[in-house]
Amino acid sequence: MEIRLCFAVGTFAFIFGCGDATHFLSDDFEHGLYGWTKSSAMKGDTGYDGPWTVDEIEKDNHGLVMSEANRHYALSKPLTKELTFEDDVVVIQYSVKYQKAMECGGSYLKLLSKTDDMDLTKVKDDTPYTILFGPDKCGGSQHLRFIFRHLNPSTGEYREVHARPIKTPSVLFVGIKTHLVTLVLRKDNTFSMSIDEEQVLSGALGSKDEFDPSLMPPKTIDDPSDSKPEDWVDEKMIDDPEDPPPADWVTEATVLDPDATQPDDWDEEMDGEWEAPTIANPAYKGPYNAKKIENPAYKGVWMPKQLPNPEYFEERNPYGSLTTISAAAFELWTTTAGVTFDDIIITNSEDEASAMAATWRQRRKVEDDEADATMGFMWRLFRGVASALMRFATLFSDPQKTHAYLEPYLLAAYDQPLLGLMWVLTFVMPVVFIAVKLCGGKRAVEPETATSAPDQDEEDDSEEAEEVEEDKKEK
Repeated sequence: MEIRLCFAVGTFAFIFGCGDATHFLSDDFEHGLYGWTKSSAMKGDTGYDGPWTVDEIEKDNHGLVMSEANRHYALSKPLTKELTFEDDVVVIQYSVKYQKAMECGGSYLKLLSKTDDMDLTKVKDDTPYTILFGPDKCGGSQHLRFIFRHLNPSTGEYREVHARPIKTPSVLFVGIKTHLVTLVLRKDNTFSMSIDEEQVLSGALGSKDEFDPSLMPPKTIDDPSDSKPEDWVDEKMIDDPEDPPPADWVTEATVLDPDATQPDDWDEEMDGEWEAPTIANPAYKGPYNAKKIENPAYKGVWMPKQLPNPEYFEERNPYGSLTTISAAAFELWTTTAGVTFDDIIITNSEDEASAMAATWRQRRKVEDDEADATMGFMWRLFRGVASALMRFATLFSDPQKTHAYLEPYLLAAYDQPLLGLMWVLTFVMPVVFIAVKLCGGKRAVEPETATSAPDQDEEDDSEEAEEVEEDKKEK
C-alpha cells in the first residue's frame, strides 16, 4: 500500500509539476499486458516462445516477468508519440530484479527505429533499432550496455556504436534486490548512465573516450598496397662496436668436466666415441652487454602511406541525427527464469523520470530493511569484515586491480551474507587454522631451551639420589 501511495504522489507531482513533459512510454504493469504485442516471429526451431506473465511482486504492485528459463522472448509496445530527438533531453529508465542468480541472458530494452513496414508481431533479433540499453550477463561477462545505431552519410550504412564497459556492472547481478537503470541523452550531445540513481558513465555522445569504436571513423586509412622497404632500418639503438668484451670475459656457460674419465668397460665400437660430461663453468660471467649508441642508419618508425577514408564523415550533432523511434521492445534470451521488469518510462523530462522512480525507491527501502532485519548482527559484522579485507588487501597490491578483483565477491556478500559466511568458512578459516598451527609449532620449541637451565628443586633431587647411591656402594 505504501508503495502504491508513493507512486500516486509521484504521478501527482508529474501531472501538475511537469505539464510540458511527454511520456513516450510509461508502464507499471498494473493493467497487465495492455498495449503490448508478443512476437510470433521464428527464432531457431521454436521461435519466441518464452511465456511473459504479469505477477504480483509485492502487495498491490505488479511486474513483467520472463517466467521460464532457456527461452527466447520478444514483446513490444508502440510509443504514444514518435521520438524524434528534437527535445532537450530523452530519458530511458526501468527497474529490473533477478529473482534467481542470473547465469546468462539479456535484460535490456530496445528502442525500435521507425520503418514503413514495422510489424510488432514480427519483431526479432534483426529488427532495426536506434538504441539498446540495459543489463546483459553471461558467465563472467557482465555489462550495462548502451548501443546506438547511426547512419553513415558517406556509405549509407548503419553502424553500431558501443559505450565502453562501466567499472562496476556486477552490482546489477548480485542478490535479489530491485535495481533501477537510467540512460539520459541530451541535446548538447552528452549522455549519462546510472544504476540505482548513481552515475556510472557519462561524456560526449560517440566520443573516442566513452565509445569503442568512436562514432566518427578516422580521416585517413593505411594504403593496403604500401609495404616497408627491405632496407628500412627501424632499430633505433645498436651495440657500440668500439665496446668489445674484455679479453678475459668468459661466455661459455658450461665446460667439459676435467675430472671425468672414460669408463674401463667403454667399447668405442659398441658405444661410440666417449665424450666427457659437461658441468657449469665456474668462470662464466654471463652474456656481455655492450654499451648502446644511436644507430646512424636509423630511419624512424615506418608508416604506410595514408589514403582518404571513404567511410569518413564529420558528425557535429549525433543526438539530432539519431533515427526516429516508434516502439520499444524486449527481444531477449535467458537461461534464468524470474527476470522481472517494472516502472518503464521513456520521456523528455528528468523530473518525470524521477517521479516514476519513487516506486523503486520505496521498494528498495523495503528490501534493504528486510535484509537488515533478517541478518541483524551477522549482516553488519560481515559487511565490516569485508570492507576491512578490501582495505587490507590494497596495502599489498595495486588498489585499482585489487578493487576490481574483490569487488564482485564483496558485493555478492553484501547482498547475500550467508554466501559470504560460506566463503569465510571455506577460505578464511583454513588460512587462520594453518597460521595458528605454524605459530604454535614455533612456540613448542621454547621449552627445549628451558630444560638447559633446571630449577633448584630438580638439582636438590639429583644430589639426594647421588648420596643414596653412594651409601649403597659403601655398604
